[in-house]
Amino acid sequence: MVVNGDVAELYDPRYIAAAEKETLRLQELCEEDNVKLTLLAGNHDPYVTEQRYLYLADGKVLITHGDTIDPAIAPWCATAPIMRETFARTIASVPVETRQSLETRLLATHHAALAKWDVITNDPHKVGFKRMLRRPWSFFHVIQYWRRFPREAEKFMEQYAPSAKVLVTGHTHRQGVWRRGERTIINTGAYAFPAKPRVVRMEGDRLTVHHVDRLGDTFSVRADPIAVVDV
Repeated sequence: MVVNGDVAELYDPRYIAAAEKETLRLQELCEEDNVKLTLLAGNHDPYVTEQRYLYLADGKVLITHGDTIDPAIAPWCATAPIMRETFARTIASVPVETRQSLETRLLATHHAALAKWDVITNDPHKVGFKRMLRRPWSFFHVIQYWRRFPREAEKFMEQYAPSAKVLVTGHTHRQGVWRRGERTIINTGAYAFPAKPRVVRMEGDRLTVHHVDRLGDTFSVRADPIAVVDV
């Protein structure tokens, strides 16, 4: 099982204690069921692991959280200018010959995410859904980014993962499957607002995308896929 970033809120001081407890519980459950768990870091759990991406199917499938698609990490966020500037400064600090590598871009994304959390450590109410309600134009930026996300994700693949045919991502909270030429972009959505999560299953060279339904505190994966992708 691969959790593609933001397994829990592991940086916001309001939630760290509960998030650490639940993350450890997830690891214990996987051990009990003999399930190999791979956690990839996102912008809300930047220290949960040093691993920020995973290639499968001989490099044809790339899994990464998706916060690296835009240098501002979350263009709709009040701290977007700080994150964009930190991203650019990190890129400029490395040797020229390494600036176009996936590892360098993800390093810059990591530093940019940390810059946001440095801000909210002193003011935890500076970000979040309630904060967005006081900044209604933020929702315009969210919708705008949702619209351009498939195009930006395709550009990201062309530059940083040219061998990949499928990108599995999240981060934006908007689920979807977009086919752009020979490439497919899958976003698994989110369990938080607007709460339309998806699961990707992989068997051999076939990926299937499934709805996740919630009934109370129980989640179940629908058997019939909503999309099938062969790589």
